[in-house]
Amino acid sequence: MVFGDVHAPPIHAADAVRNEILEWLPKLAAKRGLDLGPRLALFQLLPVTWVPEGDWPTVALALVLSESRSVSVWTNDKDFSAAGVDTVTTGALLDEVRRTSRRF
Repeated sequence: MVFGDVHAPPIHAADAVRNEILEWLPKLAAKRGLDLGPRLALFQLLPVTWVPEGDWPTVALALVLSESRSVSVWTNDKDFSAAGVDTVTTGALLDEVRRTSRRF
């Protein structure tokens, strides 16, 4: 599990992403018959630093952060790679979480 893992990379995301997740999470939970309460609670516990957005929120944030550290954008959108931004998909992120959680 990545919570409290000192080797986990820091996660930064644009405020616009948080707003989009909060807009869609209730719809996805209802569609899949899941209890929204625990999902919202877990979302609030994610170790994410939310940052005010730029013009193109996620890319702008990645470009700014990449000046001082290596970053990837969490997205399934293939257009980001065309912008020269390193990306990680949800599937790849979940695979990494599963892999690292086996160590504990």
